[in-house]
This record gives sequence, C-alpha cells and structure tokens, in this order.
Amino acid sequence: MYDCVFVRINKTGSTSVQTLLGQDFPHQPVSAWIAEIGFERWLNVPTFSIVRNPFDKVVSHYFWRIKTNQTGMGRDPISFRDWVRRSYGDNDPAYYDKPLMFAPQTEWLTAPEFYGDDRLGVDYVGRFEAFDEAVDHILDLAGKEKVSSLPWLKKTDRAPFSIYYDQELVEIVTAWFANDFDKLGYPRTLPSGADQGR
Repeated sequence: MYDCVFVRINKTGSTSVQTLLGQDFPHQPVSAWIAEIGFERWLNVPTFSIVRNPFDKVVSHYFWRIKTNQTGMGRDPISFRDWVRRSYGDNDPAYYDKPLMFAPQTEWLTAPEFYGDDRLGVDYVGRFEAFDEAVDHILDLAGKEKVSSLPWLKKTDRAPFSIYYDQELVEIVTAWFANDFDKLGYPRTLPSGADQGR
C-alpha cells in the first residue's frame, strides 16, 4: 500500500523524483488514484506532483518522442511546427496516440467527480522551474531524507523552448492548455530571457 502518492505527469522530471522516493508510481491522474486507493485513504496520505510551463513541456514532449521513436518519430520525424499542429491542433491519431500524455496538467490534478469542483486534488504542487526546491519539499512530505544532488534520468539538451514557437503555435498551445495557464499561474507569453529551465 502506498504511504504517499506522487502524481507523475509526463515530462516534469517525474522519473527522477520517483527514483528518489523509491516507489513505482504509474502515470495516472488524481481521479484514477482515488478510484484505486479510495477517497478516505487519498485524503490521509501525502500527495504531490510537479508541473511545468506548458510551452516548455510541449517542446520536451516533442524531442522525447523523437528520442524514443514514438509513432515513428525517431525514424521519420516531422518538424515541431507540424507535430504541434497535427497532435495538439488536429488530434491526428498518427501522432496523438496517448491522450493522457497530451492532457493539460490540470486534468491530471483535478477530480471533480470526487471533490465536487475543479480544485487541485493534491497537497502540494511543485514547479519544474524550481525543481530542487520542489524535490526537497516532496521528500520532506514523504518522510524521506533529502539528497545533495539530484539524478537527471531523462534530460535532453536543446535550445531554449521559446525559439521553437511562432504565433500560430503559441495560439494552439495557449488554447489547449488554457486551464493550466489560468490555474497554475504560468504566463501566456513566451519568456524573453535565455535561462528557461532544463
């Protein structure tokens, strides 16, 4: 039985966090967790997650799909622009194959069928952009010892995420992740600085 629950949203550093927690947490939203362990149990164990700027998350998702050859993207990649248009814009099943992996982060974190509203259903939501601080807090909530250095298990090196966008793509992503921008407090505009996270 789980003594804590980490809601593992894809492309938020979740594999590294799971490793530190020493438990295997499946990729599933709050609603599925509550259905699995029961609402009373859910309310009585520490629950947490990490979120990421949607613009950055989409870029990371694209490069991960190429690296892991999902939907043939490693063998026959399409441009970032075409991939965003076809997956987030058109829901083309040739690329939009696992809807949960494309879902807004707020869909992972809310469970209105249990709570009766769209509140975030975890005790703590950390930010990928402040990853070290988020991990420290998660380890504290889970009753685990803090670590001096963090394992980056799926990190990819690439340019700052803002350079991949034009206005059309900004509009597609802001529409798709509208609730994330509103509820998680991320700006709907691209950053101008060079340091945009990992």
